[in-house]
Amino acid sequence: MIISKLLTKFFFATAAIFILSGCATVSQGTTQTINIMTTANKRTKATVTFSKDTIPVLLPQAVSVKKSSKDLIITVEESECVLPSTIAVDSHLTPWFWGNMFLSLSGILGSTTDSASGAMWEYDNNILVGVARKDDCK
Repeated sequence: MIISKLLTKFFFATAAIFILSGCATVSQGTTQTINIMTTANKRTKATVTFSKDTIPVLLPQAVSVKKSSKDLIITVEESECVLPSTIAVDSHLTPWFWGNMFLSLSGILGSTTDSASGAMWEYDNNILVGVARKDDCK
């Protein structure tokens, strides 16, 4: 009877590890806060595009984005003194994903969870956007 209870607990504990094993998903989540700074001395209007979302921002600003394998696109809007520009920020695999793949009992299942949620990807935490001023601006 005691052995049966222990085996049942072991089975359920093992099943939980396999089912809930998205290491990057659990430990790091599916969103990331990124600090976007500029080379300008003034606040600058821009948009940040990630996944399928585009949000307006006033740089410098911290922005929360959904993690994805797709590039993060930052577009500086033209204004009286600022020239328009666009930069792409590459995503890269997070170390949590690799730890899950090679150190976890459920590497394949966990990596599938991380892949499906986007948690296996991350962007640099700090991004510097170059802002070009117009020549005729005072």
